[in-house]
Amino acid sequence: MRFTAKAQTQLRSLLTHYYGLDRIEAVVNLNAAIDQAIDEITKTPRAGLRSPRPYPELSALGHLWVKAGSYWVSYRHGVGKPGSTALITGVYYDRSNIPGLA
Repeated sequence: MRFTAKAQTQLRSLLTHYYGLDRIEAVVNLNAAIDQAIDEITKTPRAGLRSPRPYPELSALGHLWVKAGSYWVSYRHGVGKPGSTALITGVYYDRSNIPGLA
């Protein structure tokens, strides 16, 4: 599964934050959530929600969203050549405000 540069930065920032606080369990849970999201997206790529439940206005972006553990993962499918895999576009902790939204 591919990640956009933005999604890679978000994931790296979350991991750095957890490591900085010595929250190894949070690191394990984040990695498990990403694995869960990738598995779900791979098995049923069009089954994602049009927006995370708390943010219905995000449906205008055209991404799909899956809830995995304590995270919302946004993605687009079929990016590039026909038959290409999905592209993860964002990783958000579910208790934080998604940037740009009130």
